[in-house]
Amino acid sequence: MPKMSVVVIEGQSANLTCEVDSSPRASLSWWKLKKNLREGPLGSGTLLTLTNVTRNDRGTYQCRAINGVKPDGLGTMALDVKYPPYIRPSFPKEQSVIYGQGVFSMDCQAEGNPKPQVKWRRKDVNMFFNNPMTLSDVGYLEEGFYECIARSEGFREVRRGTFINVIGRPEVLSDSSAVSVTGGDSVRLSCTILADPPPDKITWLWTGPSGDERRYDGGRTGDVEVKTIVENAIRSELTIKSAMNAHVGDYTCQAINKFGSDQKEFRVSVTGSAVAVVGVIAGSAAVGMLLAIAAIVALSIRKGWIGRDKKKKKSSKPTESLAYCISGRSTMDYPVIHSKKADTLNQRNVIELQHFDKTPRPRPPPKVDKSPYTSGLSYSSSNDAGYDHSSAERDKLRDEDIYILRNSYYNKRQHRQEANVQKC
Repeated sequence: MPKMSVVVIEGQSANLTCEVDSSPRASLSWWKLKKNLREGPLGSGTLLTLTNVTRNDRGTYQCRAINGVKPDGLGTMALDVKYPPYIRPSFPKEQSVIYGQGVFSMDCQAEGNPKPQVKWRRKDVNMFFNNPMTLSDVGYLEEGFYECIARSEGFREVRRGTFINVIGRPEVLSDSSAVSVTGGDSVRLSCTILADPPPDKITWLWTGPSGDERRYDGGRTGDVEVKTIVENAIRSELTIKSAMNAHVGDYTCQAINKFGSDQKEFRVSVTGSAVAVVGVIAGSAAVGMLLAIAAIVALSIRKGWIGRDKKKKKSSKPTESLAYCISGRSTMDYPVIHSKKADTLNQRNVIELQHFDKTPRPRPPPKVDKSPYTSGLSYSSSNDAGYDHSSAERDKLRDEDIYILRNSYYNKRQHRQEANVQKC
């Protein structure tokens, strides 16, 4: 009986055998079955050899034995031809896609035995896609080289590439949309422009807070310079040498070609310079310290921590000095009245002034053996044998004593007044 299956690699030879046991001896023939048809005979005998086998040789082969005895003997076997993967040219080497196209798909048709696995890969970023490859919302970032890769076990992989070319209006890219700098510092705004065909015009537009507008097409204008750099992509840079409040506003990078335009906006804000900031901080710190000191002083006065000793010292000063400073006159400015009644009043004033600064003390009761008109002198009783004076003589002596005491008091009083006037 023949073998059921034969596996061979394309380009090699295949040997098909058929063994028959019959009586009388049978004759053998080989046929290839194609659907309901037979192709042949391909040969006779128990061995059929196929040289330089191709993938077209794969299929089912039949061995037929005939010896005149019905029915005829039949045997079949399969020839499996292995061959490497092959990618059909089902897509072009370059494919143009319109920028912004919603969905773009590309199918890679590959064959081989065993059946190959097919994937897509973007060459520059090593990114893989399933087959068929589908791209959504196509932009310039999707432009590049792609290749279809087919892999079969036992064979080397095969590839077929294509270039996807995106055409359309410009696409403007940037890293930042808001910039804040200190006054006097430089500012650099940069935008990257992707476009096919390249942009016909690149313009920077400035809009101030009050609605004023200014256009920068290139070169230097005052402190602002615009330049275009062409490398792998087109890059436009706007540089402000020394930022001031006049540069505050919105800046727009705009690119235009025949398919349309695109733009990117930047917002520039300028804060106070470093010197001004330091000045404000120092001023704020000084004001804060002064307020703190004032609060501490006010609290100390309120609690009585400050001024207590001063009040004590001020209360210990003689009130007589204050009286002198206010009146500006002394008792010496008034005329002296030499009479008994006046002398008695003056004597009483002298005694009261002596005790003006002190705590009032009760007066001692008068002695019976002293005259009520004497002050500071001791006299014997009128019955003393050693001193018998007449009334006129006693009055004269009394007046002389009072005059001496009064002049002594007034001299001391005058010195004290002059000292107090100097203090005032």
